Amino acid sequence: MTTVTQTRGLRCAKVAVSLAVVLLASAVSRSQGQDASQFDLSTNGGVNAAREALAGRKLDSHSLNCLHRGKTLPIIAVGSFAFDWGCRFDGVFVKSRLFKPGEEQTWKEALDLLGWPTANTSEREKLALAWIEESWLAFIRVVTEKNEDFTKPAFQPPMVITNANGEVVVTLWTNPPGRGRVKGRSYQQREFKFASSGAFISARTVNSFTVAKDDGS
Repeated sequence: MTTVTQTRGLRCAKVAVSLAVVLLASAVSRSQGQDASQFDLSTNGGVNAAREALAGRKLDSHSLNCLHRGKTLPIIAVGSFAFDWGCRFDGVFVKSRLFKPGEEQTWKEALDLLGWPTANTSEREKLALAWIEESWLAFIRVVTEKNEDFTKPAFQPPMVITNANGEVVVTLWTNPPGRGRVKGRSYQQREFKFASSGAFISARTVNSFTVAKDDGS
């Protein structure tokens, strides 16, 4: 005869298994980005409809225009509008899946969708640079040529190297908006690092400086 204790134990075990399945499914869902396959992402209206549906809220009129299609990659960067900055990066669509900032552990899946696993070293370097410029920095100006502001420190154009251990490192200068907060023109030299697998490792500011405006402010 089954005792009360055994019955309770079986119920607890079933609950534990069910919870584990739910958590695993949730983790898998996050790792693959949010599904937007039911929307037509070939139009800006379709992209914004997907954004609102996935966020569960309406976008303001300014944020609706924070949308940037990749020049070399089949991706769509989207952002939210801030009056002291402009468009802030808020996510990127890759083949009908939305990948969000703050969830960089999912970016390996995004890069996998873009061909990272079968790419050679040169192709991975190009992919890493394009991914940074056309997603994370889609709404920030990347400085590709030296201008009169670069007297010190020295200017370096966007550069990508692959370390001996296969890590891909992207280094470039940016000119963030910073309107209303920083006087003058602000520059940051940023470094982004990826593992040989395509997994995101880190992002950091290597150097920065600000140049006063022409009126001395």
